[in-house]
Order: sequence, then C-alpha cells, then structure tokens
Amino acid sequence: MRYVYAVRKSLAPILLLSLLAAAFHLPKLDRPFGLGETTAGVYCGVFALNYRAHGFLELHGLPVGPQLMADVAEGGWAYRNHPPGIIWLSAIGSTEWGMRIPTVIGAALAAAGLFVLLRRASGTLGAFAASAAFLGMPALNLFTQVSYEPLVLAHGFWMWHATLSLMDADPTPRGRTGWRAVQILTALLGPWMDWSFVFFCAGLVPLVATRRLAQTARRLAVPATAAFAGVGLVLIWRQWALQTPLLGPQAATATIGTLWDTTIASRPVLTEYLRGAGHSLSQAATLPLIGAGLLGMALLARRRPRLALAALAAGVPQPLLFAQHASNHVHFFCYTGAALALGTSGLVAATGARRWLGIGALAVVATIAWRTSEAVVQQNATTFFRDAGDVLVEATHNEADPTQPVLAMTNLPLYAYYSDSPFVVAEPMLQVPLLQALRADPRFPHGFRYLWFKEARGATAERYLAPARDALAAWLGPLPKRRVPELEVRLLQADGTYDLDLQEVYVVDVPHRP
Repeated sequence: MRYVYAVRKSLAPILLLSLLAAAFHLPKLDRPFGLGETTAGVYCGVFALNYRAHGFLELHGLPVGPQLMADVAEGGWAYRNHPPGIIWLSAIGSTEWGMRIPTVIGAALAAAGLFVLLRRASGTLGAFAASAAFLGMPALNLFTQVSYEPLVLAHGFWMWHATLSLMDADPTPRGRTGWRAVQILTALLGPWMDWSFVFFCAGLVPLVATRRLAQTARRLAVPATAAFAGVGLVLIWRQWALQTPLLGPQAATATIGTLWDTTIASRPVLTEYLRGAGHSLSQAATLPLIGAGLLGMALLARRRPRLALAALAAGVPQPLLFAQHASNHVHFFCYTGAALALGTSGLVAATGARRWLGIGALAVVATIAWRTSEAVVQQNATTFFRDAGDVLVEATHNEADPTQPVLAMTNLPLYAYYSDSPFVVAEPMLQVPLLQALRADPRFPHGFRYLWFKEARGATAERYLAPARDALAAWLGPLPKRRVPELEVRLLQADGTYDLDLQEVYVVDVPHRP
C-alpha cells in the first residue's frame, strides 16, 4: 500500500508540471529552426529526411547526412561515435514540431523525476517550485530542443529515485517490482541517449554508499550491470552500423585516441574558458537560478549531503572535462543548470517553519527564469535558414532542361534540413580551385549555382566568410548573378555567439567550361 500511496500522492503535482511544460513548449513547436539550435536541422533534421528516403535498415540505423559525391563532400554529417538514441527518436517525425516532441516529453519527464526526487528533501511544495524553476531554464527550452540533454536528465533522475525507493522498507512485492523495472530500464536506455549518462551513474555512489562495502556493492550491482549492458549494446550496434554502404570512402570514423585529443586533451586558454563558461552558464540557467542554486546547494549539503554530492557529480564534471566545447556551447551547462535547480530545494528545506518564504523565493526565481527563457527563444527565432534553404533548392531547377537539375552550393553553414535536395551540397564550398574543378567536370554539363554571401559584418562573418572572401570575390565577381534581398538580414543570437549582418547576397550562375 505504501507504494500505491506514494505514486498517487505524486500524480497531481506531476500532472501539473507536465501541463506547465506543455503550455510553455507547445505554442513554439512549429517554429522554424533558429539560432542556437545547432543540433536541429544540421543533424536530427537531415537524418529524419534520410530515414524517410532510404529506410532504417538500409542506413543500418546510422545517422548519415546527404550523400553527394565522395570527392566533393566528406560523406555527410554523422555522429558515428555518438549514441543514436536522440537521432532515432527525432526521426519519428520529419517536421520541426515532430522532431521536437521527444525532447519536450523528455523535459516533462525530467521535471517529474526531479520532483519525486526532491520531495524527500523539501516536501511537495518545495519540490514543485524547484522543478518549475528547472523547467524554466533557457537551456531546457531552446538550446536543448532536438538535443539529448532533457532525455539524459529524465533517465538519470528516475534512475536515482527508483534506486532510493528500492532502499526503502516496502513490504509489497508490487512496489519492489515496479521500481526495479524503472531502475533497469533507465540504466539500460540512458547510455543510448548520450555518454554523459555515466555521470548520473557516478552520482548513484554517494546516494547509496554505506560503511559496509558489500552492501554498497549490492545496491549498485543491478543499475551498474544494466548501464554496462546499455553501453555494450551501443558499441555492438556501432560495429554493425559502420558497415552500411551509404558511408562514403572518406567517411572514416574517429578512434578513441582522436576523440580524446579533440574533446578532452584539447583545452582552451584558462581565461578564455572562464569567460566563455561563465557566459554560457548565465545563458543556460539565468543569474537568479544560479544564485539561488549555489546558496541552496550549500544549505542542502548540510541537510542532505548525499543528494548534494549526487547533483554535483552529474552537473559539474562535464563542463570541466570537455572544456573546449563547454567554453562556447550552452548545451553543456544544461546539466549544471539542472544541478542548480536541484540545489534550490535546500532553500526551502532550510526555512523550516517559514517554508512559505523559501517557496516564495523559488517562485520568483522560476518566474524570472521562464520570462528570460521566453525572451531568449524570441531573440533566437528566425526564418532565415528556411528561406536560404528554399533559395538553394530553387537554384537546382534547370529552366533549359527540367529533367537535369543543377548542382547548388554556398559559402555559409546552413541547416541542411531546409536544403533537402540531393543536388544541394550540404557543406560550405570555399576553395576556388575546387570550384574551378567542378566547373570543368564533365559530370556537370550545366555547371552549377552558388549562393554567395558576399558582404557581411559581425563576428560570425569573420569566422565563416572572411577566410575565402577575396578569392571568391575575384572568381565569382565577373559571373552572371542575381541579388537575393530577402536574405540580406541581421542575425544576432541572444548569447552573442552568432552575430551576422548580411549586406549583399547573390545567386551566381557558374556555366560549365571544360
């Protein structure tokens, strides 16, 4: 009966949290992919289109981007060393809203898992307030849409809660069976979402540790075995997936050594990292949540040290270990923000008889986080990538011979999802000698068209367009072209990492010339 009572007691707050998540997300589901959503379109969107075109088994379940010519593109986008869970879930739908549904559900499940976990430490109202603040993080509502972080958080929180529930003195077999199933499934499926699930497994250790090593080992045996099985299945799948014939000859996958060099060993200058990490964290979690989380975590560490240590194990190591990525990727701080949201429950627990004071403070934090998140979403919303994709697809049309499409390419990284024609080169083509070779290639008797972002200002322009600006101008300048004023817009991401003011944009006709 205790198990049944606990579940029923949680249903109403969990349902309300789910409604809050739906109210926040559903109105935005069908917006086009915008700034800051680097996984959307570039990875998940393209894979969804390819699954629809080729079929799951033909791809061997591997995320493969548009396969063009092996000597032109490297073979497409691919997370060949990344667990494919989020890709498979996003591929269920091929529209913007369809691909966002899995992460919206993941965010609601993560908030519910955080609630049942925190109810032990700060009561129902305190847990609800902290979970609402968690739902309001911009990292959860923009930067991780169509990305795996909400699903990793959902698996991690529910695995923790199931493990703690199994440690309770519950005499009913039904209760133990139910929580054991949740524990095994979350530990088994978590690694399929992302390798970072290992940090939630590490967080189990302080949650269940006792002075008796044998007892601690028994408590960890089942989730550890399930997690190892999940990792093993991912590796087995990967070996099979790499046999797909759709991988081009240049699509060699990285080794453990190269992955180590590019993700962990390669580290930015300390001052650069601290500046970038601080900026990303403030964008991911908002300053009020950071302040409330740090204070609450200190208070929680005195009352519930095991829970505080588990939160720190899941949220702190990743941006430190993967410093190169974390210095300019807001996504990495979604876990840190979740740990801070968990820590805010310490404010409620510390207020004692004046618990409403702590709950009111968290309500203010949650409101500010939600309003900030909405502002971030609005500032990052744009139809530019969809419009540019439409221009590229239109450029493939051959007016002289409609049966022979023309190759189209560009010099600016765009969401390939909006350029789903097989005659659109997915990656920016910048090298003039390569373009000259394509112009003379007998496989393209109609030449090709080039979407040329000629004049632009801002940091992003210097990063992407400046290196080949002069050479492209000298080669493309004399060729026939038409201006595309609808793409001459200002793009400014809310966190300042994308700043592009497009001044002149053309579609250039490059005729075949042997």
